[in-house]
Amino acid sequence: MKRFVTALFVAVLALSCAKTPTTIVVSPSEIEIPAYGGGTSVSVRCEGSWTLKIADRWCTSSQSAGRGNSTVTFRAESNIGGDLRTTVATFYIGST
Repeated sequence: MKRFVTALFVAVLALSCAKTPTTIVVSPSEIEIPAYGGGTSVSVRCEGSWTLKIADRWCTSSQSAGRGNSTVTFRAESNIGGDLRTTVATFYIGST
C-alpha cells in the first residue's frame, strides 16, 4: 500500500517600517503532515507583531496573527485523493 505525504512549506517574508529592522524566524521552515491528516507545530520568533496567510484552504493554523514569540500549529485535512499536496504559509511582519 502506498503512503502519501502532505507537505507544507513555510516561507518567511520579512518587511519592516521601523528604523531598526525587525526579523521573523520560523523553525522548522518546512513541515510534513501525514496523508491521513493531523497537525504539527512551528516556533515563531519575532520582535514585533506578525500575520500569517496560507495559500490553500485544506491547511489551517491555530492563529493567523500574533505578537512576539509564539507556537503555531498547522492542521491539514486528510488527503483522500492520495495526490501529493503542497502549500505555502507566509509570515508577514506587522499587519497586512
